[in-house]
Amino acid sequence: MRFKLKIVLHGKSLRIRLKEHGSVGIWSEVNYDSTRFDMQSDFKYNRLEKSGCPGGDDGKRIYVLTPLRRGFAIFSINHIFRGTIVDKHYYITLTI
Repeated sequence: MRFKLKIVLHGKSLRIRLKEHGSVGIWSEVNYDSTRFDMQSDFKYNRLEKSGCPGGDDGKRIYVLTPLRRGFAIFSINHIFRGTIVDKHYYITLTI
């Protein structure tokens, strides 16, 4: 199973967009150092009009990480399918 990863530097924040489909069991998570980043996440449905229908809960999870201080930071991204991490972890080092 292949997952797409999109990382965008948005002003002074880092945006990571990952696919999720809850009813199928596709999830994502970002592990990060909370002393270096403030993180917020938001879910956007691909088809809002079908969000309450069976199978209509597919969309994108957008993580926004805002640096709290300067320095190096390492974080990882997990792609999860039915409770099991199925895609390789991405370990990314940032210089802030």
